Amino acid sequence: MNTPHDIGGMHGLGAVPWQTDEPVFHADWERTIFSIMLALAGQGRFNADHFRSAREKVPAHRYLTSRYYELWLQAVERLVADVVAPDEIERWAEQLRQDPDVPVPRALDADLADALERGLREGLSTAGPVPHPRRYAVGDPVRTRNVHPPGHTRLPRYARDKEGVVDALYPAFPLPDRADDGDYRPEYLYCVRFAAEELWGDSAEPGCEVQLDMWESYLRPVDDPPSVTLRQEESR
Repeated sequence: MNTPHDIGGMHGLGAVPWQTDEPVFHADWERTIFSIMLALAGQGRFNADHFRSAREKVPAHRYLTSRYYELWLQAVERLVADVVAPDEIERWAEQLRQDPDVPVPRALDADLADALERGLREGLSTAGPVPHPRRYAVGDPVRTRNVHPPGHTRLPRYARDKEGVVDALYPAFPLPDRADDGDYRPEYLYCVRFAAEELWGDSAEPGCEVQLDMWESYLRPVDDPPSVTLRQEESR
């Protein structure tokens, strides 16, 4: 992904504002969007990677000028349009235009509400088994692949084709690049440590290190040449 939607962010936009006492929600509508997203995801309408991918489809100029939950709203709208008939959406939109206070049918599902609250408090895991051993161990030197996927990925652009060391081993989770398309096969996950200078060269703060979570297919042994069989991969 070579767009402003890249998980690693984008330079040239100024400092990131920091508010030590920032509230979870700045307005009630943000709370509503958060609840809608959870309710839809809890019913299996989409997963986290579908949701992230929908945010990444927001046009770049809108993406860069939207607040956090405005992006959530635009993603939910896109995902709902995939599961609700267009004429049904238009029918309700017209009713709301005519009467903003029109009663909206509500489906109260106590079991779903309990499951969502439990998930928020305790967390949910999508970890699963893999039928083959890991390729890497703690302490192994690795290099990230130089890939340019057109869609969703969790490999930051600034970390492509960079050398690091495996710091920790995690369970296997669905690869986000595939999960967006409904392929939930788990893949081993690693914590990889990089020297800041490796990522950003002379502009990096001396002596700093960065840890990134990397799925196994994002990595290759440092002495492996770039594979010509991967169509998304490019060597320098």
